[in-house]
Amino acid sequence: MTALPQELERTLAQQESNPFDAGLARRALEDAVIYQFRVLAAGLLAESILRDGCLQAGVARQHFESGDEPSETTRIREASQRFGESVASGTQGTILIRELSQVRVRILGGEVQLWDDCEINQQLSGLGSDVRLAFPGAARLSELVLRETIGQSDDKWPVDARFILGRVGAKTAGPFGPVFDFHVELAVSPYVDPSATAFTYENRAVVRRAAIRRVVLDRQMPQEAIEVQCLHNLIHELVHTSSYSHPSQQSYAAWHYTQDLKADIRRFTETAKSRAEIEQAFDLSYERDIVAFKAKALGRSLPEQKLPDSMQVVALLIQDGSVGFDGVSYLSTAYGDGRRWAF
Repeated sequence: MTALPQELERTLAQQESNPFDAGLARRALEDAVIYQFRVLAAGLLAESILRDGCLQAGVARQHFESGDEPSETTRIREASQRFGESVASGTQGTILIRELSQVRVRILGGEVQLWDDCEINQQLSGLGSDVRLAFPGAARLSELVLRETIGQSDDKWPVDARFILGRVGAKTAGPFGPVFDFHVELAVSPYVDPSATAFTYENRAVVRRAAIRRVVLDRQMPQEAIEVQCLHNLIHELVHTSSYSHPSQQSYAAWHYTQDLKADIRRFTETAKSRAEIEQAFDLSYERDIVAFKAKALGRSLPEQKLPDSMQVVALLIQDGSVGFDGVSYLSTAYGDGRRWAF
């Protein structure tokens, strides 16, 4: 992958040498990760155009739309034409799927393998960022790297090149695993199906609001339908994640869920929030009951687990000093000036 521009590299290095401003470190990390995954998405798209000889309209729309608002068809067409010209002229680099095993991602403190999505997300979460990486092919790619390391590389070994880097909503803790509720998509692999409004991999649920919004607008449905469809898709995918429920799954509920919710609430309360705002954002009462009902209808049994509610987690955060309460509102102190961050 192309090295970071000097300015981004310099900014990361500055935060590494003086790790006492989580806000600046967060922005530096976000900028670096967003840049790298956009380069990666563009390289994969360029290779697919050269291989297939065309750029599908849905993939183009997915790739060139930016922000949280739909782009005009004319603008996407113009962007696609410019991109095609850069591919034809050789100014736009290409990346083969098989080369993904060699890609490394620059984060704070050095580099990690592309497939180390957990480390990338841990840094982002630890600094209070709402940027997350969903990478369904991480496990396959790590297995390919292992095979290559021991000299057993197989050209037919399947590689899943799908990934989405985006900004998520308040809650990333689901009843059976992480939830990536993407409000904004920042970089999307061309191998992600543009029509996929949501999907599940392992115990992770992914909801794509941009894709849902496109469906709603294309069908000329009212704007209010977007939230309804997002909720429908989330519940549907949570039912799928319930299929990963087994005895070891209780360790997620007992510990990981609480840790994820702690990070979510620290991020949410970076600006002062009331109890009602916290409960509205995090106490999704439908999660467990509806998913359990639907899962039972499919013949699945779920492990008994008692997930903490938001205010129980807030009490833990107040106890450890990362959230303060002034009698009216709650405010995170985790990212204050002079507070050291470390990974």
